[in-house]
Amino acid sequence: MASEACAIVSQIRFEEQQTVWTSDFEDELARTDVDYYPGMMFTHAKERMEKTKLWKIVERMPKGALLHCHYEATVDTDWFIEQAMETPGLHIESAAPLVPENLSSTVFAFSYANSVKESAISIWSDSYIPDTKYVDVRKAMMVPLRREKSETIDSDHEGMLAVMGEEIENFKQSEEGKGFWGAKLIWTTMRIFDKRKMIANMKECIRMKQIFPELIAGFDLVGHEDAGRPLVDILPELFWFKKRCREEDVDIPFFFHAGETLGDGDETDENLFDAILLGTRRIGHGFSLYKHPLLIDMIKEKRILIESCPVSNEVLRYTGSILQHPLPALLSRGVPVALSNDDPAVLDFGRNGMTHDFWQALQGWENLGLEGLGSLAENSIRYAAFEDCSAKEWTEDIKAGAYGKGIRAQRMKEWAQEWEKFCQWVVLEFGADMDLEQVD
Repeated sequence: MASEACAIVSQIRFEEQQTVWTSDFEDELARTDVDYYPGMMFTHAKERMEKTKLWKIVERMPKGALLHCHYEATVDTDWFIEQAMETPGLHIESAAPLVPENLSSTVFAFSYANSVKESAISIWSDSYIPDTKYVDVRKAMMVPLRREKSETIDSDHEGMLAVMGEEIENFKQSEEGKGFWGAKLIWTTMRIFDKRKMIANMKECIRMKQIFPELIAGFDLVGHEDAGRPLVDILPELFWFKKRCREEDVDIPFFFHAGETLGDGDETDENLFDAILLGTRRIGHGFSLYKHPLLIDMIKEKRILIESCPVSNEVLRYTGSILQHPLPALLSRGVPVALSNDDPAVLDFGRNGMTHDFWQALQGWENLGLEGLGSLAENSIRYAAFEDCSAKEWTEDIKAGAYGKGIRAQRMKEWAQEWEKFCQWVVLEFGADMDLEQVD
């Protein structure tokens, strides 16, 4: 059934290449009064791709786990402001009118005054797409929580994490969240912080891990890599952090951003070397990894996964289009990879989960196919931070995969069942319209 579904999807992909993504469409874009630059094709093709058969298929595909997204850039901005407008007592302060053309450049803040109504809205409800079963979400703990009905902000992050944990559990118990496995937090600090600010943030991370051991899954550094401190400059703080974790009897592994750069051999590019040496379990982006054959071999040996975000890389101009993205080079070398959406609210994804990234990969790369896309989704479950474990246990669990005995193996088996159902749906829905003898 799966092989038949893959053949059908390949045929649909081929047909839409001839009928949807034509030279006439490109000429039409070229005639618009817009200054073009690399990375704009996604923005202009987005509406068109969402009307294709391939989109309908990819949207329904079980995509496993979302391993790389940023909490602050996950919720659709229009929905967010709409909820704020409807919440009694919630005030919005903005430096400019909150019209569509200003949303990406205007800073706005919220405050409460005389709120009299409890909100039943969950941000997980808006963010959740049924094709995604689990989320490892990164959050930079810079903005404290302002509770509903309160005109003051919390003094620490305990309230924020308590609310986050409650919302996750409430959503799992809801009808809409039925089948959702859950979410965990990768605590992040800004790589531009000086030593004092970074150590203070690390101390808070350890303290919150002691209070919420089931919620915090790991630690990362975020912010523009080229503009921030490289890992080699932060080594003293990172070594201190691991030492303090041992003293406090907590285990907080690293899930580093690294290689999100066009550099070649500069300090930012060398973050890849240091991330591997520091024992990172996954690497966020890893865009420049394809330039380093030795590192590729090390990553395969150490079973480190690359959290790739193709659309984000395109829109942020690391690559001109999906066709120029280096990820196929990593896949051809056997590097473990999972697809993620990075900053969906900032990138104007709307409420479509990871579908854009999966669609771009399927339509853009000739040698991937539905079977390859399924392998990337399976990887996301294999490498998800479902529970605390030592470095040795992590490696053994990943190696065992669906043949292991823990929660990872159980969820990989559950995904495999969903995959079979999905492939059956593809065959029943589209098989009658396809002439499979035309597929190579």
